[in-house]
Amino acid sequence: MKSAQWMDVLQILATIVGLGLAYMIALGCFVRDATQRVNDCCGEETYRPAMQMLLCLAAPFYIVYWAWRQADRLDALTRTRAPQLSDLAVPCLLLAAVCPYLAIIAWRIE
Repeated sequence: MKSAQWMDVLQILATIVGLGLAYMIALGCFVRDATQRVNDCCGEETYRPAMQMLLCLAAPFYIVYWAWRQADRLDALTRTRAPQLSDLAVPCLLLAAVCPYLAIIAWRIE
């Protein structure tokens, strides 16, 4: 390969790595903040936000379990205040499992 081609490959790799890091930082901040808000709503400190953030970043499919558990906790709180509005855990689990793939498909179609 020529030197210019190597530079193009390196630029592409740097872009991919940069976007991956930006995604991980955004996901980590979202998980940490959302866990803290659910802890505040439920009035308990069951899950430590920093630990949940690290687990979501380290384990690929932990984010699906995390979304289900947070929805289940909010469901339990809702059940005590308004029983007709409960049962959010399953829709949240399905959305957490499917939405990343829908975003990829939509991106590929464009």
